[in-house]
Amino acid sequence: MFLRQFKYLTAVVEESHVGRAAQKCNVTQPSLSCGIKQLELEISVPIFLRGRGQRFCGLTPEGDRVAKWARNVIANCEAMRDEVAAMQKNLHGRLRMGAMPSMSPILPVLLQMVREQHPNVAMDVQFLGNDAMKTGLNNFTLDVALTYFDQAELGRRNTLKIYKENLSLLVPDVAEFKGREEITWREAAGVPLAMLRENAC
Repeated sequence: MFLRQFKYLTAVVEESHVGRAAQKCNVTQPSLSCGIKQLELEISVPIFLRGRGQRFCGLTPEGDRVAKWARNVIANCEAMRDEVAAMQKNLHGRLRMGAMPSMSPILPVLLQMVREQHPNVAMDVQFLGNDAMKTGLNNFTLDVALTYFDQAELGRRNTLKIYKENLSLLVPDVAEFKGREEITWREAAGVPLAMLRENAC
């Protein structure tokens, strides 16, 4: 059982196509298919639902579980390399980051700080909602999430508060809020609000 077999497996799942997965892994299609077949023999379960040609027909229930473990193994190996590189003060690799769209104004500042301190780190940034970022952290497709989480949602994740926002509520000139400098969330919920769609802010 080799790391490259796990990489072949995750590539097929991500591309939903054996040929494109082989190109992504820089190997021939027969080599990729052989590697996955060998993995199936080693763990004694079929991983893919097989169709004709290069058509991807999905994962078996066992294959879905194997794919999750494969992503975990790959993420741990990458984390090991990054940790060893950090010990040598030579961080490198790829940082996969998810961010809420509303963080667009602060994001360039944060990215520039990372680039200045770690010029050999490549960064992939995706604008995602809360649920997608939690999923990404859980299945190791994201390394970092820039978002607003309630404390109860954080669980055992490592967290760092990076800045504090002051929010303003724009309302008609009505007596209820006249002269007020602060209101509660409960009060704000009592007025008609123009909101972004769920998980978009």
